[in-house]
Amino acid sequence: MEYRTDKDDLTKGWGDLVVMFRAGQDPAWAAKFADENLDKMGIEAGNSHAFLYHWVHTLEALGTIDRTVSADYPIFNVYAKGGKKTYVVYNMSDKPLTVTFTDGTKLERRRGLLRRLRNKVLIPFSW
Repeated sequence: MEYRTDKDDLTKGWGDLVVMFRAGQDPAWAAKFADENLDKMGIEAGNSHAFLYHWVHTLEALGTIDRTVSADYPIFNVYAKGGKKTYVVYNMSDKPLTVTFTDGTKLERRRGLLRRLRNKVLIPFSW
């Protein structure tokens, strides 16, 4: 196993995980870093270049987690980017579900599917 001896060299050791973790706070930086360094990056066992790329670019598209909003259902997330919020819900039950968020937003979801709402408009997952 190779450990990073230079804390700033994220192409070695577990740098891939550091980049993915940092994407939660600064997804634009992480996406740019991945675009410029993906072919040079070492990957921790169990990870892949494809997953790293997908992770950071998905967060770059959605934004950062908005922790000011909660919901009455546990499998949700709210992202914020450029003043717009994206609400994501996964319905694990076998019945339709309406999730109410603490900011008043409601999102209906059929069973077993993801649903995404951005600025009150439903958007299919297609990226």
